[in-house]
Formats: sequence, C-alpha cells, structure tokens
Amino acid sequence: AYLEKCRVILNLVDAAESSLGEEKAVPRGRIRLALPLSFGLERLMPVLLDFAQAQPHVELLLNFSDQRSNLIEQGIDLAVRITADLQPGDIVRKLGECRLLTTAAPAYLALHGEPQHPAQLQHHECLVYSMTTSTSHWTYQVDGKLQSFAVRGRLTADNGLALLQACARGMGICLQPDFLAKAFVARHETVEILHAYAPPALGIYAVLPSNRYIPHRVGVLMDHLARALRADLVHTSPPATAS
Repeated sequence: AYLEKCRVILNLVDAAESSLGEEKAVPRGRIRLALPLSFGLERLMPVLLDFAQAQPHVELLLNFSDQRSNLIEQGIDLAVRITADLQPGDIVRKLGECRLLTTAAPAYLALHGEPQHPAQLQHHECLVYSMTTSTSHWTYQVDGKLQSFAVRGRLTADNGLALLQACARGMGICLQPDFLAKAFVARHETVEILHAYAPPALGIYAVLPSNRYIPHRVGVLMDHLARALRADLVHTSPPATAS
C-alpha cells in the first residue's frame, strides 16, 4: 500500500511537470523499460542507444527478460512485448508485426524427411519454446482457417536463440520469429519448411501501465521506437486499450 501511494505521488509529480511545460521542450527524467531478451538485444538495443544519445537528460533503466513483467508492481514505465495474447486493460501501441518461420537443418531433413503438412509435425522432433500459452501445439493457417497441431520434443527452452542453435545442429524442427530465424537460414544452417502454411504473425507492442499518467518522455520514446522500427515492421497504430 505504501509503495502504491508513492507511485501515485510520483505520477502526480510527472503530471504537474508536464502541465508546466518543463518536459515539453526537453524530455527529462527516468524511464524504466522491460524488454524481451532476444528481440531487445538484437533489434531494440541499437534503437535505444540512439535515443539515449539524442536525449541526454533522460535516464534509461533496462530489464531484459522473456518473463512477463507486472508493470505496476515493478514500477515499469514501458514494456515491449511480442505476443498474440494482450491482457485486458493494457494500454498499448502497436509497433509492428513479426512473422514466424518453421525451420530445420538440412541434416535433420535428410535423416527424418521433410513434413509436407503441419499435421505431420507430431511425428517429428520439435524444439519447444516454453514462454508461450501453448507448448504442446503450433498454429498454422490451413485452407484459410487457423488450426492447432500437436508437437512434441525432448528439448524445451525459454530462449529462441538457444532453440535455433539446437535446430542448426540437426536436433529438430523450430518455430521462431523471423528476426531470429532468418540469420540461420542466410548462413545455410537451416532451411524454411512448410512454406504453404503460414503461422499467424505476432504483434510487437509498446505496453504501458494501466493506472498511470503517461509522461512526455515516455511518449517521445514510443515515437522514437515506432519510427525506428517502421522500416522493418509494416503495421503501426496509435495508442489503444486492449479489450
């Protein structure tokens, strides 16, 4: 209760500063961010470094983790999430989408054959990502409809790069975002399979705490993220509340 009162007071201070126009000219203050591990390091860190150099009066506190943070309890000002499962009441801005690629090593396919339909995945060794709502099924678009297909495997991990390394070693089939998987394909360590069956894209969102005023400095950072990612990520939208 005491911590929550402190946060309310800080929010009021933020609002007062903004209303006086102190932040409008030059963004100032601290921004605590929660970032997905691999995407944060691979794609967001260069963008955030550009922001830090352009905004010398803003202090950034970065937390890299694939665990979903409780924004209010942890005092997070802004989280970036890659998900198809937004929480009701989340205040979000969609920064874009990323495709999922199904890949396997040529050595694995030579030994086990290439699946021609997602239903055949149940007969293969699959590399399972644990930080998702369903670890036992992968979803694909088949005949214009989304369908879930059972998968199994001996290796489960909470990090996509770890699974892709196992995939490149011929240990199984992987389903991971293109921003990670494409590098392995480009190096000919893996190849894309199941081309005719597209998994649903994942949204990339800036997520804000539902109980607080949005400081100007956070809005400036969101705009910076959206501009920087626009070259690679097609869909953008204004802030909204998840229903």
